[in-house]
Amino acid sequence: MAAPSFNAAAPSGTLYSLAAAQALGANSPTIGLATDQTFPTFGMGDEIVVTPTVTAGAYTAGYVMGGIMTFASCFPANNTPGGFIAWLNSITLEFAGSAQTGEFDLGLFLASPAGTMADHGAPSITAAQIKTAALVGIYRMTNPNSAFVTGATYNLDGIGKFLNGVTNNVYAVLIAVGPTMVNPASTTDLTVRLGFNW
Repeated sequence: MAAPSFNAAAPSGTLYSLAAAQALGANSPTIGLATDQTFPTFGMGDEIVVTPTVTAGAYTAGYVMGGIMTFASCFPANNTPGGFIAWLNSITLEFAGSAQTGEFDLGLFLASPAGTMADHGAPSITAAQIKTAALVGIYRMTNPNSAFVTGATYNLDGIGKFLNGVTNNVYAVLIAVGPTMVNPASTTDLTVRLGFNW
């Protein structure tokens, strides 16, 4: 029995031929969208990178490193009408010239947090301010790797945290946990990368 051909006209009740399928698609009705509506784009992603200004000097455990970091355009431009939607997939800390050995906490927010979050000082924020800033989570960065770099790299992958943003931005505050801290080699020693899927 010969295999069915997709290049020949198919009898009624059997597989459509390629030409018939194309004609069917061409004759399908169009979908009308209002001017304020778009189709969300899913199955893609991006990595947003920030290099904050840090202090090239000693940090005490509990100090903020780099102040409030703004990660712009973390969500696709044509997102759903209900808000800005994405999944946080990965966090990377890169220290270009200082071989850090301690741990860090990275707090992520959907709005810029109030309170005191200046570089090289202790943070001060109230529970109400945390709620207003829509805290996403606090991620402990451990196990630095210095195998291929002069400094150190921390990776946290496969997070899968669902985000429904209030703007297109995500905000971060990095806190040195310790127990020991290595002085940053320069004011641009630290780079923070956030990986998103949508």
